[in-house]
Amino acid sequence: MAEAEREGYGVSVFPHMGVALHRTPEKCVSVSWKSGAGPVYVLPEGNSTFADPPFFFPYDPRSGTADVALVGERPSRVTSQSQNPNRPARHAADGDPATFWVSRAVGEWLSFEFPEAVEVSHLSLRARGGYGPKSFTVEMSDDGETFVGVATLEAEDHDRTQRFTFPKTTARWFRLRIRSAYDRSQPADPRNAQIREAAFSATAIPRAGAPELVSAGEREDGSMFVYQKRTWPGHATRHFAVISCGDEVTALATAIEAHADIHFRAGPHFPFRIGAPPGFGKDVRWEPVEGGVTFAGHSTYLSPDPVPADLPPDRFQASTTQFHRAKAGEWADPRMLVIVSGKRWQGTVTEISRGQTCELEIRSGGRERRIVFPFTETPE
Repeated sequence: MAEAEREGYGVSVFPHMGVALHRTPEKCVSVSWKSGAGPVYVLPEGNSTFADPPFFFPYDPRSGTADVALVGERPSRVTSQSQNPNRPARHAADGDPATFWVSRAVGEWLSFEFPEAVEVSHLSLRARGGYGPKSFTVEMSDDGETFVGVATLEAEDHDRTQRFTFPKTTARWFRLRIRSAYDRSQPADPRNAQIREAAFSATAIPRAGAPELVSAGEREDGSMFVYQKRTWPGHATRHFAVISCGDEVTALATAIEAHADIHFRAGPHFPFRIGAPPGFGKDVRWEPVEGGVTFAGHSTYLSPDPVPADLPPDRFQASTTQFHRAKAGEWADPRMLVIVSGKRWQGTVTEISRGQTCELEIRSGGRERRIVFPFTETPE
């Protein structure tokens, strides 16, 4: 039995499935590069569903992908003619598609004030499917009081981002006046309009391509290296790499390479699900350690970035959603983390460098090692 167990250890890459697996006596790591798949799962070995939950870290469909989106100009204030108190106007430009603005009626407006006048000609709009705007007018103002119509546009009824073009306009205030709306429950008499995200920009914001595998396989030291990227044509590339060491350590890193001057939303990069699979019905214990958090004594999350002081009972992120600007040629918003599968962690994780080459130093039990993520076409 022990011999058969050892034969199951090592690195396996399945290109047709878009997944790489690494199994050691301490853990099993799965990395996927298929669009829509949960890209990273780390399962500590030796756990039994009859004793302790088989924790997956991260246990979230978006984990490791860096939730990145190119965005338009960032407004300093978002207001509306009316709003549901629990769904205020600011939700339409907070960078989180899970939140949304709800008006009190159809025929009202949603206004965006910018720090200074901006020149725009494109609108990205994501409505709440079944309840979004059907017809609306883009309006502009130089003083925030008197608005002039720029273009009247028609939206489709779905929950994906829609892109609109209108005559190039320079102003400090823009707003959307909702003329008609969809209402799945009352199609003949729509009650309101609901918008998840709206953003104005000078150029069209491209859609991201599918995740692309650059390299996957086993290194000479027995570790697994998986490097993938995703590109917004002509604008940016998101680089993401996983190094699963031959022992209990798994390290992840992500960075954004700008090909043009861009404004983007990034994060939370590494959303974790602190818990067992649905239906298991067992609480998960966690406690802080130096530079990270330990979960039920089986896994530890560590990061050179500050760890949130207050963790919700079922989930946390390595970082919060942030908005960034980057110049062409810059490497922006790099993030790194380490997941240790095993008993309570005692050691340190230190950032050595960021950018095109992200590098960490890990010290534990008198042992020191460096983990390097070379974001190149031919990683070593």
